[in-house]
Amino acid sequence: MSRGLLHVLKKRWFLLALGAAAYLGFALRSLAPQVPKDAPVAVFMFTMFCIGLTATPAALLRALTNWRAAIVSLGFGYIVAPVVVFLSGLVLLDSKSDLFHGWILVGCTATTISSAIVYSRSVGANSTLALVLSNISSVASPMLTPLAVGVLLSRHIDVPVAPMMKTLLFSVVAPVLLAQGVLAVVDRHVAPLKAYTGIASQLGIVTIVFMSMARTFDRAPAVFYGELPRAVSVLVVGSVLLYVVLSQGSYWVAGRIGLGAVDAVAVAYTSGQKTMAVTVVLADRFFSPVAAIPILVYHLTQFVCGELDASAYKRRISQAQATAAQDRPPARTETVSRP
Repeated sequence: MSRGLLHVLKKRWFLLALGAAAYLGFALRSLAPQVPKDAPVAVFMFTMFCIGLTATPAALLRALTNWRAAIVSLGFGYIVAPVVVFLSGLVLLDSKSDLFHGWILVGCTATTISSAIVYSRSVGANSTLALVLSNISSVASPMLTPLAVGVLLSRHIDVPVAPMMKTLLFSVVAPVLLAQGVLAVVDRHVAPLKAYTGIASQLGIVTIVFMSMARTFDRAPAVFYGELPRAVSVLVVGSVLLYVVLSQGSYWVAGRIGLGAVDAVAVAYTSGQKTMAVTVVLADRFFSPVAAIPILVYHLTQFVCGELDASAYKRRISQAQATAAQDRPPARTETVSRP
């Protein structure tokens, strides 16, 4: 029993840590006034720096040749997702509420890098392609996220598109470029530390969740606590709908345009996973702490959905590989005649 528990903790520690951070943020919300306003941005920049240490220019260039996968991933991430959250938000939420604004942010932000790679690798998909597509999504985010948010919310609120672009450029692109510069200069010394950058980035995300939850519930009006159970239930429904559309839809399109199963699954995971760190920072900085709740709900929901569809994706990859092996012509054997 203890061995099984240790296995679960080792495999699911990040999901458990996110839940613990959310609970502690609520329980210790009285500490929120002591947290500097720019602390989440600073922690997020550190997180992106750690992620930047794992991305090499060579890998990015290799994946850029797979332009069909990039188009599908970006299309679902920045066109299909915003449309789905906007339409579902009009049905499920009050369009003038902070929850609606936060829900729009969920659909307009980039792919989360770590979980897309981890899930792709666990089912035997092309994890290198998942890494590249995630990085392409992050690089495009400073331009596409503010534009998409501005288009969808311009009739409801005054969206600070230019300041949002500036924040994303400094918090996403600058740390990644700095990490690439460090690799170019002292790669030999940094190489032994690369194994820990994934854990460091995940701890950064957990810290951001804690600070965001504390600020959210410290500044939320008293009436919000009564509405919270219903709001979370509605957001879970919307999150499952969004994940299924992005994941299954992108997989179907990727297969129809000629991508193999290993590439199509990588596209599905990069399309269905949404970054929490960026969304929390934008919600807290440009809207309100309450606007961070939708991404917290979606992030936990996408982990559960990712686990549920992992076996199905693994089975599809195995079937595709078995079919390819059967269709492959047998190897020719040459016989040598002896005199």
